[in-house]
Amino acid sequence: MFFLSAFSHRCRVSLLLSAVLAACTPAAQAAETPAPAAKPDERPGDWVPLHKDGTPWKHEGTDLRFPQSLGGFSLRTIFKDKRAGAGIDLRYVNEKDAMKADVVVFPCSEDLGKVTDVMAFVHGEHEKLVSDLQAVSKGQGYAEVKHGTIEDRGLRTWQGDVPMTVQTFEFGPVDPSQAAAHPNISQWLGLVLYQDHFVQMSIVRPAASGTEGEKLRDELIKLLLRCVREPSVVPEMLKLCKTYVDRPLTKEGRDAADNVLAFSRDSPVFRVIYPGEVLTPALDEVSAVSKDTGLDLLRSFIVGSGVVALQNGTADQSLEEGGRLMAQMYNLAKKDNPKISSALLEELSKAEEKERGAVFLRTKMAEKPAGK
Repeated sequence: MFFLSAFSHRCRVSLLLSAVLAACTPAAQAAETPAPAAKPDERPGDWVPLHKDGTPWKHEGTDLRFPQSLGGFSLRTIFKDKRAGAGIDLRYVNEKDAMKADVVVFPCSEDLGKVTDVMAFVHGEHEKLVSDLQAVSKGQGYAEVKHGTIEDRGLRTWQGDVPMTVQTFEFGPVDPSQAAAHPNISQWLGLVLYQDHFVQMSIVRPAASGTEGEKLRDELIKLLLRCVREPSVVPEMLKLCKTYVDRPLTKEGRDAADNVLAFSRDSPVFRVIYPGEVLTPALDEVSAVSKDTGLDLLRSFIVGSGVVALQNGTADQSLEEGGRLMAQMYNLAKKDNPKISSALLEELSKAEEKERGAVFLRTKMAEKPAGK
């Protein structure tokens, strides 16, 4: 069992470091579109395709989700290792700044119910990763220049703190004559125990990137940790959505919808899909008659789209549900105030009756705006 555990660590670290060293060479920095990392022969598995509609990738064993774009980094590859306990690797790339980040989600091999000191257990797992990292770096001609201490931290979530360890390193070539071709690299390593899985995060950058590189790295760390934190907030957001649906025209319902929108604006994962250029003229038209009604229609679409997004639905499903709630609210508003009218919202209502709201909105979004 120990051999299998150590082997899986070594594979994760080896894949990461080889990509790191390649990323920081002058040739890689000049490349506009780096090729995906090669799959080592000892790693049986499959490349997982990204969702074509741009929605986040969701890990099957947990409720963790990772977006395709994250603070200037693009999700380029997802590799699912078929070996038990090896997990799934995600690769984020920032070509402009020659930086890469790897996120590896893999199952915990221990029965956590029998672990008396969970923080110490995570600390020990972190030490294994560091030991493998140091060994692999030597095998690839790099030596550790310096490293920080392992910091034991707690990552705060809505449901309580979860264990986390972090550490920083700098590597340089063993042979000084290779310094020009293989400049020093800086690496940040983080490990989080989430549910029954470990989330290993590593961000690497040219050491010469200095303060600006640190700022970019720290922003990405913040966003990655938000990705880990946010699943715990989803049940609360769904409660807010239900509050709005049950009481849409009350202060409580309106506040709930506004909180959902605020969460969407700050979240790296949760995105309300809203076709603003299509619906804005109609909302302006309605607002000219009743300002509150225009805002209520906006809230209805946000909540409808948000409910689907919170439950990992597709972009079209989000458009469909957002349009359905908006059409429903529009028809209620007309009963209260017959002066309210919008040709586009009438069309949307008819489309929603046939469950064709997403198709209707997509068609409108594809049309060339007038005067352009």
